[in-house]
Amino acid sequence: MNSLLAECDLVAGKSQEALSRLTPFLDQHGWRRDVGFLGTLAHVLTELDRVEEAREHAALGVKRAIEQGRQDGLVEALVIEGAVATLQGVFLEAERLLNDALNHARDIPFPYGEARALVELARCNVAGENVADATTHLRQAASIFAALGAMPDRRIAEALLTTIDHRSDGEGGENDRTS
Repeated sequence: MNSLLAECDLVAGKSQEALSRLTPFLDQHGWRRDVGFLGTLAHVLTELDRVEEAREHAALGVKRAIEQGRQDGLVEALVIEGAVATLQGVFLEAERLLNDALNHARDIPFPYGEARALVELARCNVAGENVADATTHLRQAASIFAALGAMPDRRIAEALLTTIDHRSDGEGGENDRTS
């Protein structure tokens, strides 16, 4: 339950509050086996720019998800690993991880995970100056979030789209990376 509340805090932009919800459980036995908890913790740490810790927990989340056959948990952990790789500037690795997450999400199917992967892939695209792909991914994500009724997530995707549009307007157009 606290993982879910922490996710709600994240969507509301309250990363520190999300961490405060999770911190008491770090002293309890078994949290390192809980795929959902690991994913949420890694997501929170990413938002707080605690990148190395986030990567460590996301990698453990991937391992646990595979061990437990939790495809949804695997998607979430791969999304976080991809987000961390983007923050570290390792764009090819980030793209690989996020495309793996997309493929797994589409195979299950897990549309929410697919949309989350698309948003993070868009962030990676923007960081790598591939605005055209970022725009496409964000439009797809916003559409999926809308269909799911995930309005806070939709607003985040749309806000990122607006930011990209303003950025590309200020630079005289879209910058499409082809290499």
